[in-house]
Amino acid sequence: MTFMPDTSAVAAATLSAAHAVSVPYAALERRGDGCALVFASTSWRHLQTWISLARELPASAGGEDGAGQVLDNVRDAACAFGSPALVLQQLRGQPAALSGELAPERPYAAVIWWTGGLQEAAGLTASILQRMANAHDGADGSRNQLRMLGAIADQARRRIAPLLDGLTDARTALLDANRALSEASARVGEMLLQRQDAVTGAHERVSRLERQLARLGLFNAHRKQAVVSRLHAMQRDRAAAMQREHCIEVQLRAFDALLDEGAWIGPALADALESLEKLRTAWTRFGSGMTQLSVEASDWELADPRWLERTLGLADAVRQWTALERAARDFMADLLPAGSVERV
Repeated sequence: MTFMPDTSAVAAATLSAAHAVSVPYAALERRGDGCALVFASTSWRHLQTWISLARELPASAGGEDGAGQVLDNVRDAACAFGSPALVLQQLRGQPAALSGELAPERPYAAVIWWTGGLQEAAGLTASILQRMANAHDGADGSRNQLRMLGAIADQARRRIAPLLDGLTDARTALLDANRALSEASARVGEMLLQRQDAVTGAHERVSRLERQLARLGLFNAHRKQAVVSRLHAMQRDRAAAMQREHCIEVQLRAFDALLDEGAWIGPALADALESLEKLRTAWTRFGSGMTQLSVEASDWELADPRWLERTLGLADAVRQWTALERAARDFMADLLPAGSVERV
């Protein structure tokens, strides 16, 4: 008598091949000859540049018409978001800050915490799937491994919620700071035009006095001394006007550099939030699929390596999960580059 597998298990099996790679499919995209995390988008890199520029603003930004305060607020918003240097500073005081169950407070550190968890989950999943492909553990072993995959998925899914919350709050704070920056930039631009007019006027007044002084020649010593005194005073006024003009130009360049990158803040965080939502759905699908299979598949099926390969597409699944682990590791290196010990 030939044994026939339970039809409910077969029905579950027909869904699980897609389930087995749902997370890599949601998390990865092709770039060049390899794969990268969807999260690590071009707009995300622009956001990193904005954060770096904002943190490098001089502490004494100064300025007029509230512009200095705007720059201070931008710097504060960037520091609240976080950076590689701030993460390294935290790790020196709290070596286990990124290895706990709770997400760090700063969003940048939370992204690193999440990426590390993703790398670990992908590596464990690839290892378990590879062991199932080898089919050395029998039906009980395969069933336990499916349950382990479900538990890994549940833990990885739960890590996404605090990151979503942190990035959502950060989006509001960073967009508000950049909006204030744009408004201040317009005011500073108007001030620069006024200062340029003042410098031009100072140049003209000094030139007139210099010509007047040249016409006086050797005579009219008393009058000449008065003109020289006026000339020195005007030269001092001109130097002060030029210094004010230079300060505003420096400030405006800082505004412009930030605003060029600031245009990417909204898209960067929108892309990040969307990719995390999709990934959370994929983790749910993967975890429920593996858990369902552990319950519904028969011992005969779970002990059969050919059935496991057909059902889970194990060879492809191992490749996909290994690619995900590698992409997470690469993104981690980008988040914490070797030369990131900068001013904190």
